[in-house]
Amino acid sequence: MKKSVILVFLVIFCVTLSFNIQTTVAQTSPSTTRVPILRLYNPNSGEHLFTMRGAEVEVLCHIGWRYEGSAWEVPKPPSADWYPNPEKYRTVYRIYNSIAGEHFYTSSLYEKNSVLKHSGWLDDGDFFWFPTVTKGGSPVYRLYNPNATVGSHHYTMSAFERDSLVKLGWRYEGVAWKAYPYPLLQD
Repeated sequence: MKKSVILVFLVIFCVTLSFNIQTTVAQTSPSTTRVPILRLYNPNSGEHLFTMRGAEVEVLCHIGWRYEGSAWEVPKPPSADWYPNPEKYRTVYRIYNSIAGEHFYTSSLYEKNSVLKHSGWLDDGDFFWFPTVTKGGSPVYRLYNPNATVGSHHYTMSAFERDSLVKLGWRYEGVAWKAYPYPLLQD
């Protein structure tokens, strides 16, 4: 009985969260040409996941991930087969390790292909695009935790978060790509 009450509560919570995410995005997004990248946290593994897919947020919240809000915005693809102009945009790839349950993000095709050669890594496909022109976005920082087995990389636009993680022993690896700051999340 107690388990079914908890399960019902979790389902209602995730459905409400999904509605709130969609409502918040619709009300606060400054442009219809951009889409927010949503940030989730897995308290069991320490991994952060970034996605623009509301259904993915719902499923992961249902199994214990925590929704942390919008991390940044990227250009919105007008259709499923849209590929942006490579002179103005570059691809960020999402790669998944089916053994460790970890996601890795990179804008380097070489790095993507190198990681995929290792056991357990699968291509999640082209994930999103970012502007290449200097005035077209702000830096997303990439950090590495040498002590973690899962969730060893983290991505953030916050210089404060970057500096705080470096003080805790994470290694700063530089700017991963550029994105548009989400209007509600300012440093």
